[in-house]
Order: sequence, then C-alpha cells, then structure tokens
Amino acid sequence: AIANDGLKAFPQDGPLVERARAYMATDRHQEAVVDLSAWLGRHSYDAWAYFFRSRCYQKLGKADLAKADMESFRRLRQETLP
Repeated sequence: AIANDGLKAFPQDGPLVERARAYMATDRHQEAVVDLSAWLGRHSYDAWAYFFRSRCYQKLGKADLAKADMESFRRLRQETLP
C-alpha cells in the first residue's frame, strides 16, 4: 500500500519510477531495482532513473552495478546540459 501511494507522490515521473522511489523510502531496494530496470528498458535516456537505481545497488552491496549506473547518470547529464 505504501509503495502504491508513491504513484501519487511523484506525478512528474513515470509510474514505475514513482513506485521505485516509494520502495526506496521503505528500504525495499530490490523491488525498486525491478521497477527502475523495467522503466529503463523503455526509457534508457532517463538519467535520474540510473541515479536512483545506482543508489539501490549501493544499498544492496552491488558496487559494480552501482558504479556502472552512476557512470550512465553522469554521461546522460553531461549530454543534456546546455
């Protein structure tokens, strides 16, 4: 129920990202990774989704995956800066 409340909490994001953020807020990082991965499968240009997934991977002790996502986040942010 709490995670689904996240669908309303962040209306600017896609529903999967919203729910992932709610999962993150309740320390359900593996579930957040599932939603963020599904989102990124269709929206690979979403830098912030990589950032959030990197944070989840950190919490899950998956340093290599966290680092790769953080690099994707930085690259995409550089590409979108004026």
